[in-house]
Amino acid sequence: MSACARRLTPWPRRPPGPSSALFGENLILRNQGSGSRDVLERVLEERNHHVGDFRHIVEISDLFVIKELVKADCGITFLYRKAVEKELAEGSLCQVALTDFQISHEFTFLWRKNSAFEAELRETSRALWTL
Repeated sequence: MSACARRLTPWPRRPPGPSSALFGENLILRNQGSGSRDVLERVLEERNHHVGDFRHIVEISDLFVIKELVKADCGITFLYRKAVEKELAEGSLCQVALTDFQISHEFTFLWRKNSAFEAELRETSRALWTL
């Protein structure tokens, strides 16, 4: 996951810092039950923190809307890098470097045995493995 923000202040040039440095920010995140939110909450909990530690929380179910709110400088969000590759490349969002927030977790990819789509599914799973 990547912490992303677009700021007029020096976020992009700011040296990496602890995740607690973000607690004064508005947090824009997915709704309860989304996978990315579950990962974020678990990682915060492992560090004795909670989403409630952020200044204000906004829950949005639509990823496009989340990215647009972050682009409009309404807050920060935590997303999978794949979800913001285009925006990072074009510079409309930037990654905030954190010293204590490297996340990895298991991912299980399943499909029906003898599926007609097995070749495509295997290729997709290989592509996900390289993220």
